[in-house]
Formats: sequence, structure tokens, C-alpha cells
Amino acid sequence: MAHAKLGPSSSSRWMNCPGSVRISEGIKEKSSPYAEEGTKAHVLSELMFENLDPEEWEGYDEEMTIEVRKYVDYVMAHMTNPNCVLYTEVKVNLNKYIPDGFGTSDNVIVDWDNKTLHVFDLKYGKGVKVWATKNSQGRIYAIGSLLEFDGDKEIKNIVIHIGQPRLNHFHSEELTTKELLDYAKIVKKAAKATEDPNAPAIPGELQCRWCKASPECKALRDFTNKTIGDEFENLDAEILDKWELSEILFHKKLIEKFLKDVEERVTEYLIEGIDVPGFQTSYSKTNRKWGDDAEEFLIKKLGKDAWQKSLITLGKAEKLLGKEIVEEHTVKPQGKIIAIKMK
Repeated sequence: MAHAKLGPSSSSRWMNCPGSVRISEGIKEKSSPYAEEGTKAHVLSELMFENLDPEEWEGYDEEMTIEVRKYVDYVMAHMTNPNCVLYTEVKVNLNKYIPDGFGTSDNVIVDWDNKTLHVFDLKYGKGVKVWATKNSQGRIYAIGSLLEFDGDKEIKNIVIHIGQPRLNHFHSEELTTKELLDYAKIVKKAAKATEDPNAPAIPGELQCRWCKASPECKALRDFTNKTIGDEFENLDAEILDKWELSEILFHKKLIEKFLKDVEERVTEYLIEGIDVPGFQTSYSKTNRKWGDDAEEFLIKKLGKDAWQKSLITLGKAEKLLGKEIVEEHTVKPQGKIIAIKMK
């Protein structure tokens, strides 16, 4: 699938770090099981919106079907009157605000009775909750959808929805058309900034998170070095004070991600046969597990003692019985005390 250089899905990166576009050129995208799973979930949702039987699909997955059905039901719940029109996989042209910009809105509902445009984004991942409020990706999809469907300038309100069915998380943001078009001007300015050959790289947790150039980014390296060293005022002190400790911990996620990305890139070089001073390949530690003949061996030696009974997992029980009823019979132990960022 082709992606725009300044695509909606990477907007949190290039809008906050214009230099990342230049730095990322020539670095190939890496696929992941999570991305492939997300693509599969989107295909499944298309089948459901077309009222096709998911079980007849060659990639049928019962668990995924249950989860994606939640998203489909959420979208359909917004078809509130006969003059609502549903569109699926809407190709949007963003050239008016982003040079060579394009994208695909997962689902769009135009509610002509209420002069409202609903734009939906399915996110199948369950690692982090994503919120619709001030979400640049959702807003850019909405801009493209508005350009696509509102040639006569009738739409007054925009509602951007993000659905994460595996987290039972559905969130929306409502804007007036004017507010969205004002934001479009910000997008246009940000896109223009990336064209500057000297556009700065500006490290930050949001923009660095999915940046494929983060291991090679000197700006991120310098930021990391400054945070954990050069910024401290009292370099003669043997013990860091609370302010210095706070500065390091405040940027914990960004620093940890940078080090993880560097380690992965060095590993890639070594696997490709490229020497990296001071490093060599090895195998990570793993735990032992039973071999294919273990069941037969243990039953022969131990009989019924080869098996032990245990309760099914909470997740499996929720799928069989429903989350609310299972919740009545669960406890959540208190975690250990940790330091977190103030909101």
C-alpha cells in the first residue's frame, strides 16, 4: 500500500518535527505483525459493512470478528435517520493543504438532516489508548472528507471518532466546520515547513515515537545527552538533586525508546554483515519448554499426575460470559508505588 510522504497517519511526526521528513528519506519502512494485523482488521470491517459473511473469508479469525463487530456496530449506531449516507474506505485528496497529500478515511457518514459529517478511524491495536481530541490524524482525515463531500458548503459540524474495540474504547471530538478549516491552515503551514532544506529536527515523545529515523537522529542523541548530563548545573556534586532526577525521569519514555531503536538498528547492521565497533551478534536468553513428545512421555511416566487443573484466563472468561458478570468475581491487587508525570 502506497503512503503519502506527508500522510495523515504520520502527521504527529512531521507537524511537530519538520526535519524528520528529510532525515527519514531513504530509510525503508519496517513491517510488523501488529501492522499486518491492523490491515487484516480493516479488510474484515469492509466485508462486514458490505454485509458479507466473515466466515467465508479466507483470513477468517473468530476473535478478530468479535472485536471488529464492536467497531462496525459503533459506526452503524450513528446512522440515525434516512438521510444519513455511509461510505467505506474513502480515498481523500489533500492537495489543497498538503502537497501530494492523500489518505483513506476508514468510514464516513454524512448526516444531511443535521448537516454533520462523521469521520471514523478504526485502530485495532490495544497497546495505548488513542483519543480523538486534537488528534492530527483524525482531523486531517476529516479535512479530506469535508473536501470530498461538501462541495456545496452545507456541512456545519464535524465529529471525529476513534474506535479501539479491543480496549472497548470509543472516543470522539466535535468541531464546527470553521474550527476544522482553521486547523487546516495550521496543517498547511506545517507541511510547508517540511520543504525547508534546513528544517529543524525537534525531538519529543509524540513525534519520535513512530519515527523510522530515530536511531540515526543526531538531534535526539544530543537531546538525550543533554538531559542526562550536560544540563545539570552542579556538575561537581556527587549526588543528583531532586530537580535533576525529575528532568531525567520526565523524559524516560523518549530516552528508553531512543536506546531501544539504536539497539535494533545496530542488530540490523550486524545481521546484514556490517561491522559495528564493539558489538557482535548473539542469541537472546529463552526459557525451556516441553518438546513435541512431552505429553506422551509424561503420561507414560506419571499418569494422571502429568496434568494440573487451572482456571481459564480472565480474557477468555469475558468472551464466554461477558465482561460485566466476570468483573463481579475479580479482584485487582494494588500495584507498587511509582512516580508518574503530573497531568
